Amino acid sequence: MIQVSRLSRLSGAPALPSSATFPALTVFYLLLLSLAEHVGFPLAYGISSLACVGLIGFYVTHALRSVARGFGLSAGIAALYGLLYAVLGSEDYALLLGSILIFVVLATFMILTRRLDWFRFAGERT
Repeated sequence: MIQVSRLSRLSGAPALPSSATFPALTVFYLLLLSLAEHVGFPLAYGISSLACVGLIGFYVTHALRSVARGFGLSAGIAALYGLLYAVLGSEDYALLLGSILIFVVLATFMILTRRLDWFRFAGERT
């Protein structure tokens, strides 16, 4: 959580209150497991993802006082849940698709943050 607040200084936006959003992301799996026992996996996945995306979007919209940022984060999380469902649905290629997806996410992160001065966030100077 400390790193989130340090990185938020770069963009000028307040730190995202991760103490509430991260547990909400994990509750998705609890909802999915408990609902899948009663309504089947596809419907349980849809209900769980919509509930968590809606909750996080509502919270972030009010915490950041910005509908655009709340909607943007919600759309991003919804896209990730959609990708996860597609990977889970392709039983034969799940490991391959998951590995490629993780690689693309890591490569994107590395490319987007290649010019950041990480020592500035740590309080050190070289």
